[in-house]
Amino acid sequence: MYRFLPVLLLAFCMACNTAGQTGNFPDFKFMDTDSASVTVGDINPGRALMLVYFRSDCDHCRHMAQVMKELGPGYPADIWMVSAEDMDMIRLFEEMTGLYDIDNLRTMRDYTFNMHTWFDFKSLPFIVLFDKNGKQVKQFENLPQPGTVDSLLKN
Repeated sequence: MYRFLPVLLLAFCMACNTAGQTGNFPDFKFMDTDSASVTVGDINPGRALMLVYFRSDCDHCRHMAQVMKELGPGYPADIWMVSAEDMDMIRLFEEMTGLYDIDNLRTMRDYTFNMHTWFDFKSLPFIVLFDKNGKQVKQFENLPQPGTVDSLLKN
């Protein structure tokens, strides 16, 4: 009977470690451009999330941000654009591209540098879509159209 105790304790500890996470979301810890801490608990309940990793010195990322200015409001998901760069660079990128005008978009810093740990991406921008339950739906190498995101979330 006592030989099962370690297994039960391990299962209990694993359940405790994942209790604060929603669905399959990694344990996000970001800081937005207003210096507010952002975690998994800040994900809007019942909303999908499109997580976009970028760098301000990446030509593809700058182009994507310009397209995002037009397409962003049409996405059926909240958009979190994240970079591990210094906050000054992220704020400058946000200002130069006008991303602060998009209501469903937040620009943030990955100060823990964990995006590379959570996702095995090789190119930028890196885009991953999560459904409203926190399940990863799809990764993208290019910015998808809002209609594509909508149809993926309906399946």
